[in-house]
Amino acid sequence: MVLLERNVARRMFRRRRARGQMVRRVVIAGTNPEGQEIAAMLRSEPWLGYQVVGFVDDAPRTDEPVPGVPVLGSLDDLVGIAAEIPDASVIVATSAVDATRTNRIARDLLEQGINVELSSSLRDISSSRLTVRPLGRYPVVYLEPRRRSGWRAGAKRTFDIVGAFVGLVLTAPVVAVAAIAIRLDSRGPILFRQTRVGQHGSRFQVLKLRSMTTDAEDRLAELRELNEVDGPLFKMAADPRVTRVGKLIRKTSIDEIPQLWNVLRGDMSLVGPRPALPDESEEWDALLTQR
Repeated sequence: MVLLERNVARRMFRRRRARGQMVRRVVIAGTNPEGQEIAAMLRSEPWLGYQVVGFVDDAPRTDEPVPGVPVLGSLDDLVGIAAEIPDASVIVATSAVDATRTNRIARDLLEQGINVELSSSLRDISSSRLTVRPLGRYPVVYLEPRRRSGWRAGAKRTFDIVGAFVGLVLTAPVVAVAAIAIRLDSRGPILFRQTRVGQHGSRFQVLKLRSMTTDAEDRLAELRELNEVDGPLFKMAADPRVTRVGKLIRKTSIDEIPQLWNVLRGDMSLVGPRPALPDESEEWDALLTQR
């Protein structure tokens, strides 16, 4: 019952926050790239419950670091500015403000009853691996290391094998019906094989139910300029290469079911990143390559 109540409450809060209700007004200290990214994220994800009112900075490069979010004053004006905004809080972009000044700002704000949040330069790290704890008089963030060996690795592989096997058995009737529909709808093989990049750069053939015409790969070059996303990944909402049956199995993700065989073989994991195409991996930066 507690789990159900928490889940319902979170859903309710997210819906209301997305509509602009139950939000906290926030001023961001720092207009450097970190401060701008925080503001842009909070504006693009309203369900988090923050309304960015503005920035404060001693030397802003522009009067509006993020479109629609102005600079309200300097860091010395922060306490006064926040005090005039009902139920306001402050987020300090710590890479924009030195530690001594951050301590002073935090103390002054807290004395006025204003909530303060300090950013961290750590990104893309699960919150379950972060623990804030005291180290003498310093609060530090402890990061739990990833363990890719031992019983955890064995448990994950066991989960993958059992989950993939059960999934293949349960979805066999669905795959059979989809295979017949693909055969009747267009010429070509039922399964589509494509080279993808796996762990440590290894390559394997990913399996899917064919949802496109057989010349789809050859026609990709002529459609590149119509790509609707940035970066190496190609996405097109009305892709002319998709067949009639392909539209249905893509919408319901039935075309992805054969990848359970890749999981069973050890090419992929049930829970993991999307395996990239070789030409996509060539555009990765060094940080992604190391992972």
